[in-house]
Amino acid sequence: MSHRIPLRLLLVAFCLSRFIDVTIAAGPVRIQVAAGIHSMALDVNGALRTWGSDSYGQLGTKRVVQSATPRAVVAGGTFIKIAAGVAHSLALKSDGSLWAWGLNYY
Repeated sequence: MSHRIPLRLLLVAFCLSRFIDVTIAAGPVRIQVAAGIHSMALDVNGALRTWGSDSYGQLGTKRVVQSATPRAVVAGGTFIKIAAGVAHSLALKSDGSLWAWGLNYY
């Protein structure tokens, strides 16, 4: 069963904080959200969606275009943990592999 889930998120970027309202069309959302200058949300099925700034590819959608709408990460698979830096994303898959994308400065 699919339904829309409203989330109220606090975004913190460059010492500025503000709340935004986001609605994700999906099943029940596991409340694991990570944010840099972009946001990530993980649902109970292990699907990962990202939105916000994508200036360094941190959304993982291969589009390098910012998005106000949550979009599925191209890596696919089942994710179990997520983290976001200012301009990079990290995600742990259920098979134990760790994925990283976005700004690769160091």
